[in-house]
Amino acid sequence: MDRETMIRELDTACGMLLVASMRDKLVKQAMEKVSAVSFHLGLAAEEECEHRFIHLDTTRQAGSRPSWGISPGQQWKKTARFFCEKCLEEKEITKTAEGWEEKPDWW
Repeated sequence: MDRETMIRELDTACGMLLVASMRDKLVKQAMEKVSAVSFHLGLAAEEECEHRFIHLDTTRQAGSRPSWGISPGQQWKKTARFFCEKCLEEKEITKTAEGWEEKPDWW
């Protein structure tokens, strides 16, 4: 469940508790707590995330490109995937190298 959905669900719960809170003090206290959490989640959603990316996985590919009668060149590709542990944003970093060079240092 993403942050926006959680906020929407909390707001719906607050509305449902509002009617019941008119009759019961305990329900009113619960509604006030849920409302406070919903409010602060909304504020947090508006702020920029200070990402803390965690490595998810890395894929490596190597292959020869077509030579058409010339010496074939080796192609190298490495893709690392990361996700932010705070907002769950994902990102990929891809490195490539082409030509006749040996395996790159970053491979």
